[in-house]
Amino acid sequence: MSVLTLFFLFYSEAFKVKLDSLLLKGAYPEALKIVEDSFRESPNKLEFEKLRIYVLAYQGAVFKASNAYLRLYEATQRHEPELLHWIALGIFNTDNEKLARFLAFRLPIIHDIEAEMPLCRFIKRLDNEKRPFFIKNLNKIADSNVFDMVLEFAEEATTYDEVFTISPLLSRLSMSTGRNVIDTLVKSSSPYTVSIGLWVAGDMMKPPDGLFDRFIQSPNTLVSMMAKIGRLKHVPDPDVSVLKEYVTNSEPGIRKILAFHLGFFGSKAEPLLLNLLEDKDDEVKREAARSLFYMGNERALTPFVQAISYMDPKKKIWGIDNLALVADSSAISYVVKALNESPYPAVRVHAIWALATLGGSSARSILASLLASNNEIVRREAALALGFMGDTRSIIQITRLARSQDPVTRKRALWILTRLGDSRGYKYLLDGLSDESLDVRVISALGLWRILNNSDRVKKE
Repeated sequence: MSVLTLFFLFYSEAFKVKLDSLLLKGAYPEALKIVEDSFRESPNKLEFEKLRIYVLAYQGAVFKASNAYLRLYEATQRHEPELLHWIALGIFNTDNEKLARFLAFRLPIIHDIEAEMPLCRFIKRLDNEKRPFFIKNLNKIADSNVFDMVLEFAEEATTYDEVFTISPLLSRLSMSTGRNVIDTLVKSSSPYTVSIGLWVAGDMMKPPDGLFDRFIQSPNTLVSMMAKIGRLKHVPDPDVSVLKEYVTNSEPGIRKILAFHLGFFGSKAEPLLLNLLEDKDDEVKREAARSLFYMGNERALTPFVQAISYMDPKKKIWGIDNLALVADSSAISYVVKALNESPYPAVRVHAIWALATLGGSSARSILASLLASNNEIVRREAALALGFMGDTRSIIQITRLARSQDPVTRKRALWILTRLGDSRGYKYLLDGLSDESLDVRVISALGLWRILNNSDRVKKE
C-alpha cells in the first residue's frame, strides 16, 4: 500500500468508521495494528501518533497513552485537549475498579468529559453486586444516549440495590424521552425487573390502567409492595397503613426502598418512617431520616445528632457522616460542635468534609478560618475542602500539597485542582502527567483537559 493511499485512508471517512467499529467491538489489538502500520509508513507521523494515543486511551491502556502523549508534547510543545480527554475517559475501559470508583464518585464535578457511555460499558462488565455504586453516579450525568444500556441493566437486575439505583435513573430517562418501557419490564420473569417497571410506572403522571392491580397479589414481596406503592401514589387520599407490614420485613433492601417512597406521602407516613428511623440497618435508617428531613420533621436527625454527643469517636464519625448525607446547611451547628470539642484528629477531619458537603456560605467561612489553624492536618483538610467547594481562597495551599512527597496527598490535591479548573494549577497538573501513579496520571490528564478546554492557552500554543 502506497504512502499516498495510506494518507488518503487516514483522512477518509472509511478509515475512521473502520477504526471506531473495531474499538466498539473491543478488537483493540487489530485497531492498534492498523494505526501502527499506517504510522510507520505515513509522512504525517504526528497525526498518526495522535491516533495511536487515541486508540491506546480508548482500550484502557492509559499508562501507555500518557507516556506517548508526553513524548508528543515534548516534540511539539503543544497540548492536545482532545487526547487528554480520551486519556481521562480511558480508565473506564480498564479493569481498574479502584480508580474507576474514584472517578465515578466525582462524576458530578467532571460531567463535561461525557463519561456516560464509557461508564456504562464499565458497568456492563461488573457483577450485579458491584453495579449499584456506579449506576448511582451514572444517574447524575446520564442522558438519552445511554437509555438502551440502562434498560439492559434493568432487565439484568438481580439485587435490591440495583432496583434502588436503576429505577430513578430509568424513570428520569423514560420521562425525558417519552419512551415506554413498562410493557417490556413487567413481562419479565425476574421480580427485580418487574419491580423496576412498577417503580417507573408509579412515577408517571398517568400509568397504564389496571397495571398495579395486576401485581398487588404477587407472591413476591417486593413486587407486591411496589404495586401497592404505585397505586397509592395515584389515589386522592392514600391509606399508607397498607404498607405497615413491610416495615418489619426481614430484608433490609425492601425496608430501604419503602423508606424512600414513604417520603412521597407526607405526614400520613410519619409514623412508619419514625419506626424505620429506629431500624438496625444503617442504610434503612439513613433513607428514613432523609425522607423525614425533607418532610420537615424535626426528629429526622435525632439518631445522628445523638451520636455526635457520644464520647466514642467512632460513633461521632458515624453521626457526622450521616448528617452530611441526609441534611443540608441547617445542620452545620452540630458538625461545628464536634469539630471544636473533639480532641480526635479523625473526628475533626470528618467534620471538615461534612461542612464541605453540607455547603453554604457559613461552611465556607468556617473552613477559611481553619486555614490559620496551628494543626497541620486541620490546615491541609480545610484547604482541600474549600477547593472541593469551588472556593479558590486556598489554591496556594493546594498547589503546595500537589508537590507533596506523600502520593495520597498529591493525588487528592491534584483532584481538587482538576475540580477547580483554575489555570494556576496548570503546571502542577502537567507534572502529574508523568507521575509514577496511574491514578495521578488520569486525574492530571482530566485537569489539564478542563483548563485547556476552557482557556485561551490552546490558542496561544
